[in-house]
Amino acid sequence: MAQPRRMPAAVPGVGALVVLTVLASAAAGPWSLDVRSTGPPGPDDPLVAEARRTPGPLVTHAPTPSGEATASPWVTFVVLVLGTLVVVVLLLVLVRWLTQLLRAHLAPLATDESPPSVASDDVDDRWVPAMQHGVRRATQELDDEQPPGDAVIAAWVALEHAAASGGLVRDRAETATEFTVDVLDATSADPAATRTLLDLYLAARYSRHPLTADDVARARTSLATIANGLADRREGAHR
Repeated sequence: MAQPRRMPAAVPGVGALVVLTVLASAAAGPWSLDVRSTGPPGPDDPLVAEARRTPGPLVTHAPTPSGEATASPWVTFVVLVLGTLVVVVLLLVLVRWLTQLLRAHLAPLATDESPPSVASDDVDDRWVPAMQHGVRRATQELDDEQPPGDAVIAAWVALEHAAASGGLVRDRAETATEFTVDVLDATSADPAATRTLLDLYLAARYSRHPLTADDVARARTSLATIANGLADRREGAHR
């Protein structure tokens, strides 16, 4: 059953302004214009006839009745201000009503664009091969002729690129490093191996102590453990 539409909140205010306008006009009294003849009176003018009967000076202007008064300038100003306020309020009510109507029509078209969260069920057969390729690329970075710190950083960046190519959209508030950890945690990869490789990457980027060949060997071991976990998930998916 359709509910009756509610009266806009500004309608009582408009009514109050209208009432104030009427009261101001009533308080100012009746308006009249003092119209006086500028030409000479004609022979049929009552004043001329009266002057013919009664000697005395000829009166050419009728006196203004004492019961009538001309409109004061401040009354006109108040009425104009109140009228302007009424027009402005009516326009605001109209704009608000049109805005609500437009939102009501556009609301069904709105869609939830929030990116999906990383969970174990989201990691399908397309994502696991992407991460396996990332592990192979990271291992190659460790084997290249470059300083240990640079090799570890390049290895982790290879994993980040692989996670980004898996198909899920990274949340804007989440860094690429956090997203890569979430992706690996959603697979069968050993979480301890992931954290070991992450710690080496953070040390290579932010620590003042340079990494050594032993650190590169630890990173290579962690990558091998991660690769075994991804292979186990891949084989389990085809069973």
